[in-house]
Amino acid sequence: MPTITVEFFHNHKVQLSVKVLTTWLAVQTIVTVMICYICAVILQHRLGYLPTISETGDYSPEAGIFSFGLSLSGFILILFIFILYMLRNHYVYMVKDLVQDQELIDELNSQNRFNLFYGIVSALCLNLTATFRSLEVPIVHYIAASLLFASSWCFMITGTMLDEKIRVYLPEKISLQNLRVKWVIVLIGSLALFGLFFFFVLYLRTDNNLYWNAFALCEYSLLLSFCSFCFSFWNCFADYQLSLRLIHSSGEEPPVLRYSPDATEMTPLLVEQNNNNNWIPKPPSYPEIPKPPSEEPLQVMMITQPPVPSSPQ
Repeated sequence: MPTITVEFFHNHKVQLSVKVLTTWLAVQTIVTVMICYICAVILQHRLGYLPTISETGDYSPEAGIFSFGLSLSGFILILFIFILYMLRNHYVYMVKDLVQDQELIDELNSQNRFNLFYGIVSALCLNLTATFRSLEVPIVHYIAASLLFASSWCFMITGTMLDEKIRVYLPEKISLQNLRVKWVIVLIGSLALFGLFFFFVLYLRTDNNLYWNAFALCEYSLLLSFCSFCFSFWNCFADYQLSLRLIHSSGEEPPVLRYSPDATEMTPLLVEQNNNNNWIPKPPSYPEIPKPPSEEPLQVMMITQPPVPSSPQ
């Protein structure tokens, strides 16, 4: 079956700047959490203490915003992680051309795959956290949230360590300033992750809301660290385009398919629109016959002769 190409795709291709995708992921996640927090406070769904991220999505209407926004962020995160994996894989091949050390190449590929694994786990846990809210299915929600925080921290630190090793051989691809920013983000995320477990244990022992407020603050800090880490790849993705090209399974570009309202089925015919807004088949186009090289036109002269008189008999 040939693949259907939508006609408004320019040259059968859709292009999207990868840095736009990175910005979209970071901004949408932060804005979603902020809107849910503002709604929970204004509508007085949470009073007396700083609500955690999970508690901002317990009640309607912020519950719908919480589920939709974070689920969409999870799907965008999966796409972002695969693009990042392919970019680093390209860097590893560039290192392979410079250094003939197979052990180093295997180590870089292994770290890249681990980073891909942690990223996918983070994206899936983000979708689970957004889908199963804390008041409806608390066990699934809190398990997924715990795995989300742990895997996102592993994603940040393994990715930064991998970039540190790649920069030794490709300093023009990863700047020192960008790498320092990533290490600062990882340090803030590490402190936030440690604070999550520390203040949670203190809250269980003392049942003091002050420790719960500190726990919630650590959640927001870790979320901002993860979004900032994703946004730090903005410069790395500045020269890359995400292209979608629809082609045949044989590798050839498909013909444009259109559906005629009067037809009984879709046929692979090139069509055009007439004045009555009806789709009609376009006449087949044949290759033009090449014209002979220009030469001086032949001059043909017709010489008329008088009729030859017939001989008398």
